[in-house]
Amino acid sequence: MMLTVVLLAAGEDETVTAWWLMMICFLPALIGVHRSSFLSIKIVVWTAFAAQAATMPHFYLVPERYTFQWHRPFGFTGLESFQVFYKLGFFLFVFALIAKVLENVINQWSRRSFAFPLDARQLVGQSQCAPGWKQVGRKTSFINIGFICLVMLLVLPLNNWMFEMGVGLTGVKPPELPFRLSGLLTYFAKFFVPVLLAVLYIHTRRKSFFLVSILGVYSVLIGVATASRSAALIVVMAPLIFAWIDRRLMLFFVAFVFAVISFSATTNSRELIFFVDSAFVSGGDVSLGLIGTALNALAAVELSNVLNSIPSFFGRIAGFREQFLASQVNPDALGGGWAIWIKSIHWSLIDLGHDAMHLEVLGYTVPEGFYMGLSSGYSYVLATMNVDNSWFYLILFSLYMTLFVMILEVSIIRGFVRYAINPVLIYPAVFVMTLGFVISIGNPVVNAIWVVFLLIAVFRKIGAIDVAIKMFSALVGRGYLSKQ
Repeated sequence: MMLTVVLLAAGEDETVTAWWLMMICFLPALIGVHRSSFLSIKIVVWTAFAAQAATMPHFYLVPERYTFQWHRPFGFTGLESFQVFYKLGFFLFVFALIAKVLENVINQWSRRSFAFPLDARQLVGQSQCAPGWKQVGRKTSFINIGFICLVMLLVLPLNNWMFEMGVGLTGVKPPELPFRLSGLLTYFAKFFVPVLLAVLYIHTRRKSFFLVSILGVYSVLIGVATASRSAALIVVMAPLIFAWIDRRLMLFFVAFVFAVISFSATTNSRELIFFVDSAFVSGGDVSLGLIGTALNALAAVELSNVLNSIPSFFGRIAGFREQFLASQVNPDALGGGWAIWIKSIHWSLIDLGHDAMHLEVLGYTVPEGFYMGLSSGYSYVLATMNVDNSWFYLILFSLYMTLFVMILEVSIIRGFVRYAINPVLIYPAVFVMTLGFVISIGNPVVNAIWVVFLLIAVFRKIGAIDVAIKMFSALVGRGYLSKQ
């Protein structure tokens, strides 16, 4: 209501109209998932709503930043937003209905087949302070902070070398290293190290502003080193999530500020790194080195850019502009609705055509290695709603996405119980995996992790995995990760 008053006072009548249309279209789905026992179902719906609420007003308030008028004209009237919101809202409502039916089925099945509660909230009550779980003492916390600092000190020279060699820089051809080292090093820097830092961070007392600050600094460096805003955000994701879970609002604010600054610096670094020739990336300039590029990128960060980065931050998930462009897609140009759905299952199953996809969505072609067309699950859904019998694809996507996230959550819960992993980690695991699926539907990495969780849930307890978890817990968690 306050936002409405402010926008009306500023003469933004059309933005207010779009805002209330968004609220009306999303309200049925939000109500539908309110009582769901599945966290993942709530994440899918609330992520869509939060992304639109954060990006739509900015889209209307700065219309000059919309550079696709020649390809997909938009008049910035309030009613024009309805073509996006009614489709997205209707899909989420159908998604919520299917989830409710499946939830009842799974609940009845779990009472007969599973020896654990299906609702994660019943398990998370067994926090690290409950009997059988060891608290993280000051000594353990201090040791793990030391481990975090040591990991970053050891990895930074590798990040700098990779940067200077072009390894892991999207759009820049890396050197041909033996044994697929280019790909292995890229995944190591972008995923393994951030996950390791997150695990170590979880095993601290999570009260240290200093620790959040050094993780924030490293998020800038890894973001610049890979020119990837996603890599930068992964590093600060653990402090953000656990500051919210632990209800430490000041710490959450500090982590969020670092996330936004890191996002802005990584964006600025692309202008310093890449050579752009006629909208194509033709090479990169890494002569300043990692530290020099990072400092120049930080120096270019301005308050106005930081404020603009906040909606851009949410826009990486499923911004209003992306949804509008997706809602205008002609599916026939990409092989039809069936081809788009197959692509959402796994990227390697079908090729929509690199040039065709970008020409249809954006109006121009981007270099190989860049993917700036359809990305989130929501945009895939909107792209198929312009075909004949679009209701079929609406139900197909709703059923597919519901089954994926529900099976994922059940598998995570069952795996955590089976291997006696601290249930307080269930929420972060479900949150990160569900968000990864929503943001990058069909991603092979997300699919592979999903399969791993499913296999762990289906098969009997594997002794080697159990021993590995306990050894890892004893090494870095002192009993915090799993029962001893």
